[in-house]
Amino acid sequence: MLPRELLDTSRCARPRLLLLLALAACLSGCAAITQDVHLYYSQMAINFREAEDKAKMDALTLEGQSRSLLQGGDLHKYNKAQKELARIKDWHAHCAKQRERFEKAAEKTAGPADSKKDPGQETQPLSH
Repeated sequence: MLPRELLDTSRCARPRLLLLLALAACLSGCAAITQDVHLYYSQMAINFREAEDKAKMDALTLEGQSRSLLQGGDLHKYNKAQKELARIKDWHAHCAKQRERFEKAAEKTAGPADSKKDPGQETQPLSH
């Protein structure tokens, strides 16, 4: 049989070991969640940038159409096109605002491994 002091020590060590393991699992889980949130914010910023670009292209197309409608004298279709153009410009502004919001959120959740430099801005070795 084991001495009483050794049994008491092993009984105290078990809860501490379990607590340490649980704490390690929680910390690694938090890091994974933070990384997932960062990836979500980054993807949302990309999605809103694409929507912003599409709205810009749609607005340019609609502006051209409305000019031709005005020159053709079709005021009813011109007014409809202007309303649609206003709606698209509002959507463009909304997308720009949301993109900026998600970019800021992605920057805040970026981990230490995430670099804030663009890949094209890497430093080149100096040649003499």
